[in-house]
Formats: sequence, structure tokens, C-alpha cells
Amino acid sequence: MSLRLWTWKWIGTLLVGASLMITACAPKLYIKESFRQSVTVPVVEGTIALDRGETIEVAAILKKEKVKPAKVLLTRLMGAYVLTAEGFRNIWFLQPTGKDAASYRFVATPDKKPLTAPQFEHSESHNCVTLVLNNGASKWNIHHSGQIARRCSDVVK
Repeated sequence: MSLRLWTWKWIGTLLVGASLMITACAPKLYIKESFRQSVTVPVVEGTIALDRGETIEVAAILKKEKVKPAKVLLTRLMGAYVLTAEGFRNIWFLQPTGKDAASYRFVATPDKKPLTAPQFEHSESHNCVTLVLNNGASKWNIHHSGQIARRCSDVVK
């Protein structure tokens, strides 16, 4: 093998190795998406299907709530889905953990009574969503950290 050919192979190998190292060490960006409005989604056999093509298995949540609503109220807050429904006693956070999975946890509503006519309203700051109950009679702000307060500014960030 000539020296010239060996040199080009060596340079090529170095370039490939360097590009692999650069992509492996590349910084990652995290998308903290928030919806501008909530959506009401039908529940079919313990699953909800979003317009974006995603399906979410919510049977475990329905079992814990001991309610089988025909539809759930869903929004997205700083990358996590926030879910509740008529008759629920909790607000549920679903945090994607990969391509096909999510962890989930609940936050108990302050009065611990079944929710009546729940609706979500979005704040301008996008780090908080307002849970409106009983057609506006009661309002609670849910911070993306999972804390509930009367005002978004009441939550220590």
C-alpha cells in the first residue's frame, strides 16, 4: 500500500471518529411544550387518542379514581400532560419518559371532593394552568411542578 493511500485512509478514519465524538457530545435540547387550550378526549376501552396520533393508556388512572368517564380533559404544561375528568378527585401528571412510555403521578385537589364541570384555563406564563370548577365557582392554579395554589405567583419557582 502506498504511503499516499495509507495517509488518506488514516485521515478518513480520524474524520469519522471525530464526527462521532462530536455528535455523541452534542448538547441536548429539551422541549417544554405547553398547549394554548385544553382538549376533551373520549375514553375508549381505557385509552385516549390525540389528534397528533398519540394514544395514551389511562386504564390504571381510571382504576385509581374509581370512575369510568366517557371523556377526559387534557392539556400539556411544560412538557407534561395534565389530565382530569368529571368525578375525579385528583389531577394527573403524565410525563413522557421515552418514545413509548410515561411516568404518572397524581396531585390531590384541595377540597378532595369529586370534580364538577372541570375546565383548564392557560396562563400567559405557560408554567401554570388554572383548573376551573363548578362553572367558575372555584379556581385553582396548577404549577408545572405539581403544586396547587390560589395564584400562579403563590408557587415558589
